[in-house]
Amino acid sequence: MTFPDDGRRRAPGCSLPWPGRFAAGGLLMLLAGCGLTPAERDYRKAEAAGTDAAYEEYIAKYPDYPLAEKLAYSLAYRQNTIEGYQRHLQRYPASTSSEEARQRLEDLERQAGIAADFAAARPADVGGLLKKYGFHQDAWSAAGTLVGQTWVALDAETGALLKQHLKPLLPNDFYPIPPGTSLDSTVSTAGVVSRATLRGVDGNFAGVYCETVILDGIALGPVVYQPGKGLFRAPPP
Repeated sequence: MTFPDDGRRRAPGCSLPWPGRFAAGGLLMLLAGCGLTPAERDYRKAEAAGTDAAYEEYIAKYPDYPLAEKLAYSLAYRQNTIEGYQRHLQRYPASTSSEEARQRLEDLERQAGIAADFAAARPADVGGLLKKYGFHQDAWSAAGTLVGQTWVALDAETGALLKQHLKPLLPNDFYPIPPGTSLDSTVSTAGVVSRATLRGVDGNFAGVYCETVILDGIALGPVVYQPGKGLFRAPPP
């Protein structure tokens, strides 16, 4: 069958000419939409738009459709806020993404708590806050800022000597320090004997906190050691 407009053959019952009339991209787009449900077509439109408003519109229109949960999590992940993950979990508490959403929500809530606590902290609060957050790396990061601003750096000689005493306790990724560890240490350097008493030692690969440090009879008080930053003692009360 031919038509007077261009003489090209057309598919029976179709008002569109055969592929020769179209660019390859246009044909693929046409075929991609064949056989889709309205929810699937609208999902593709929302994904193509890529905006928060488009995602929200789709979720509101098809709240129980599986693809809505996928867009909802994508939206929460992109926003990366406490409110966003809470909203996602309220909508889809038992979805395939709920466990990951809860973990990310927990991380954000912990980070917010750490930031608030350390913003209001005094220098003497460092040890208590590190323990409160289980010596988590986020807590160490905040502690490092407060310690660097308010604690006193040990001089090079004292710091090097104390590191020798700490060496048996220094942890790594696989062997963290058991909570509340104590150590009585003796080291000898060039025939000079040094003794240290360490009490209330806690930490992990991110840092070490010593509640009590007595080095060669001198009480240093609480001491923090962070790899790459050095050793610091708490300032006098």
